[in-house]
Amino acid sequence: MKQAHLHSLFALGLGVGLAAIAALASPASAAGPAFCTQYAATAVAQQSRNRALGCGYRGPRWHSRWQLHFSWCLGVPAWQANRETRVRRQRLRACRSGWMPPAPGRRLRTFTRPRIGGMRLDWCRRFGSQCGRPAANAFCRSRGYRYAVSYAKANNIGRWTPTRVISSGAVCAADYCDGFRYITCRR
Repeated sequence: MKQAHLHSLFALGLGVGLAAIAALASPASAAGPAFCTQYAATAVAQQSRNRALGCGYRGPRWHSRWQLHFSWCLGVPAWQANRETRVRRQRLRACRSGWMPPAPGRRLRTFTRPRIGGMRLDWCRRFGSQCGRPAANAFCRSRGYRYAVSYAKANNIGRWTPTRVISSGAVCAADYCDGFRYITCRR
């Protein structure tokens, strides 16, 4: 009698435990369509910001395909989608501040239209002096790389987009302000 009672309690406990696991793993715990609509819109906006700032982030979390973000979100819990949004937000904040860790395993990285503090990088390290290589090297070091291996000048871009001097943060918004078309950095 005692043994039958213990088997019944064990079976009941096992059943409750399996039901709890099934409830946690069920689609009911996945994020809903309304939540995922907002998630996908935010993810696409963050990718736009990634491009606009010239951060250069790539990979599964960095693309502008709304439907892919939406579909992924529908299959995961809301906390996981929120974590992805938070990681993208933190990376964009790091990019805007001028510090980004180098991508793991990559010895070279090319930054197209490099930016610092949300603005195009000025051609000169100091306002009007130490132009070209010194500014490119300073930019690479600010991104966690050792030095610039190549770069190209973007002439007279201040007319359309102001540039920021890397050493002082000064802004140049005149016709004669030059920037970089790209900088390739080496670890």
